Amino acid sequence: MPFTPEPSRQTSRRPIDPSKNSQAPDSSSMQMNYNPDKFIFVLK
Repeated sequence: MPFTPEPSRQTSRRPIDPSKNSQAPDSSSMQMNYNPDKFIFVLK
């Protein structure tokens, strides 16, 4: 599962900031780690 370690890497790289959440596309990838629904959505 190559997609499992990816969100963990982004979380270590950058903490989740509510202000950058809507601006940075990386934040949406990080949200996958917390929201399983979005995680599946991105895979599709």
